[in-house]
Amino acid sequence: MTLFIKKATSADIDTLTAFNLQMSLETEKLKLSAGTVKAGVAAVINDHHKGFYLLAAQADQIVGSLLVTYEWSDWRNSYFWWLQSVYVEEEYRQKGVFRSLFREVTLLAQSKAVCGLRLYAIRENSIACRSYEAMGMGESHYLMFETLFEQDKREYELPLYIQPLSIQDRGWITTLLRNNWGTELIITRGKLHRAIDYPGFIAYQNKNKVGLVIYHIAGDECELVSLNSLREGIGVGGALVEAVKKKALLSGCKRLWLITTNDNLKAMAFYQKRGFRLVVVYPDAIRESRRIKPEIPEIGSHNIPIRDEIELEILLEKI
Repeated sequence: MTLFIKKATSADIDTLTAFNLQMSLETEKLKLSAGTVKAGVAAVINDHHKGFYLLAAQADQIVGSLLVTYEWSDWRNSYFWWLQSVYVEEEYRQKGVFRSLFREVTLLAQSKAVCGLRLYAIRENSIACRSYEAMGMGESHYLMFETLFEQDKREYELPLYIQPLSIQDRGWITTLLRNNWGTELIITRGKLHRAIDYPGFIAYQNKNKVGLVIYHIAGDECELVSLNSLREGIGVGGALVEAVKKKALLSGCKRLWLITTNDNLKAMAFYQKRGFRLVVVYPDAIRESRRIKPEIPEIGSHNIPIRDEIELEILLEKI
């Protein structure tokens, strides 16, 4: 596929607005104000001090974009460039579009004596994170903190409510899992799970879906099959785990358990803080899983090779 990389102009404002609106829905399930986003895009286009957009085009069609903004580093007496609003049209993903955009922004940054490139990513968006790592970017040791003002802050302070899955949610579940993990098929302990065949819960905030949990009850045990939080820092994951725990107790289960992989340090910390204990390590279990699901990557979070399954549990009868 032949791509042409160019800087955006005022003629591209509508396209960039549409990309941003779609991206917010896909990544954070947020329905943004089209007017606000369009004004924000136009502000960049009309003031180069704010940043610039790069576009990837095939023939006359724009198929991808990213935004560059600037951060001055007094430590380095130079600028960092932040990559934001990265978006690739769905049918052009995994075809080198982001790679081409990243290559161009790298060359531009080096020509301007920029000290480095940075971006932030949703941790659960593993496909995007692997793409960034494939470009040579590494996870920073910094954490990101923020304070939101006025309307943005009110949006994030809205309460969560949890609802059981319904058959109407199947399409959304499939799309979410494919976007986050590449497939809706999940393997634990050598067993292949099709997520839409199992019960679960969805977390809502202001009518927006912000989280998903899938579970499976067998006998007196409940397996937490998949947990996905689409908005961090507001308690989505914890609320969904509590919902599954209550369901398991009502169903007479004595144990709630789950499988994660050796690279998923964040998950191990998250569950242990909520009363789970690490009970078994299954060395090289992922080797067998890859025979069933070849798309499991070799390298995971923190550039750790994905090899082992880790089992965590919480004994419900002791709660």
